Amino acid sequence: MGMSRFKELQVEERPREKAYRYGLSTLSDAELIALIIQKGSKKHDVLSLSRILLQHFGGLASLGRSSVEALYNEEGIGPGKGLALLAAFEIGKRSREYKDIETPINKARALIGNFNQESLAVLHYDQRERYVGGEVIARGTSSSLVFEVGEVMRSILRFHGKNFYLVHIHPSGNLLPSEDDILTTFSIKERGEGLGFFLLDHYILSEEESFSFKEHGFLTPFP
Repeated sequence: MGMSRFKELQVEERPREKAYRYGLSTLSDAELIALIIQKGSKKHDVLSLSRILLQHFGGLASLGRSSVEALYNEEGIGPGKGLALLAAFEIGKRSREYKDIETPINKARALIGNFNQESLAVLHYDQRERYVGGEVIARGTSSSLVFEVGEVMRSILRFHGKNFYLVHIHPSGNLLPSEDDILTTFSIKERGEGLGFFLLDHYILSEEESFSFKEHGFLTPFP
């Protein structure tokens, strides 16, 4: 009876067809689970089984933290369905971790490598903010760094990303920008915009900490 109920659903109401037509983001939690486990049980169609599963575990987050044994003990969920669900949650977990690793700050740390001297790197991103490349354009001493704004512009033109980040190493551990740091950053931002490229942020880094110009309102010039 449950299976016939699922077959009677209009095509656009079925999870798979709904996903094709409107996108995965339009699906409910139960509909997403139904796509993963694919089949119902003798008593329940796949969508009803998915809803029961969510009710038993108290929601998607709790379901994602469940054990293999707990899933196997659910009526209608055997090893195949249970593993498929846990694999989907594991993929989601890993993708979040990967995204954290791929932040501009972590990319810059890997690119620069040396935290014993002041350095400036430029990271380039396309219109969708996907990383397209980066380079260290200047290295100085433990307490000073000299570079020309034109070097940043040349880097932008070489990589031709639509957006970019500046990352500046302060070996001293003092992350506060100087007045010159702020004015130079605004000059780079302004010149970049004149060429159609946009500064998303400027980070000052020590070996363990970071300072964001954007978060502290320093992407505008002093009055």
